[in-house]
Amino acid sequence: MEIGGPMQHGAIIAREYGIPCVSGIDNATKLVKDGDLLELDGSAGTVQIIRDDCDMNVVSSGSK
Repeated sequence: MEIGGPMQHGAIIAREYGIPCVSGIDNATKLVKDGDLLELDGSAGTVQIIRDDCDMNVVSSGSK
């Protein structure tokens, strides 16, 4: 998620379901395209974008 923190609705729902949630990623809606394969590390606060052309980018939220 681009905006918010640990008490936002999306983060609370993710916590309840036990799925990773990374928030506070600047320009997330511009960096992630439809069809991109993502790898999330909720503990580290990182999102890895894996594209078909094997171009890999790591984006960090800057906070855990």
